[in-house]
Amino acid sequence: AADRVGATHRPMVSGAGHDTAFMARIAPAAMVFVPSRDGRSHCAEEFTENDSIALGAEVLAETVLALDAEAGDQPARAAMRAAASQKIAPVS
Repeated sequence: AADRVGATHRPMVSGAGHDTAFMARIAPAAMVFVPSRDGRSHCAEEFTENDSIALGAEVLAETVLALDAEAGDQPARAAMRAAASQKIAPVS
């Protein structure tokens, strides 16, 4: 999915206690990380550029589409592609 939208990527292991750690007990799970300024996360100084957030959302949408394609649900895929093609202006 990251390749399809032009995002750089690498495998990472998160040491944080995200909900994903609990969900992974019952189903395959993954997370999409986006860069924060100076690597700061989960603190008052955390800041991520809107473009990075949007790219992370595109990766997530492409992942959903790929999983849907594996399941063969054509109507849901068409609706998701239509929604993903809409450009949303960043909130200032």
